[in-house]
Amino acid sequence: MLVKLSGMIIRGKDDEVEEEVKEPVLQLDERVLLSPAFAVQTANNEVARMGEIALKSLKCGYECHQQ
Repeated sequence: MLVKLSGMIIRGKDDEVEEEVKEPVLQLDERVLLSPAFAVQTANNEVARMGEIALKSLKCGYECHQQ
């Protein structure tokens, strides 16, 4: 919401506002602990997803710093 508000107040050169893409919020569930192999795989998937989000944030921050 804050991003939309700031986009309305401060426009870029071409008045193009980039829409934020919402990613699904996945959390580890206690039920996966019933199967250790499934729990490890699910945890691995979540860590990989968090890494992708962190990389995307880092790239965005770098691009903003370059401008």
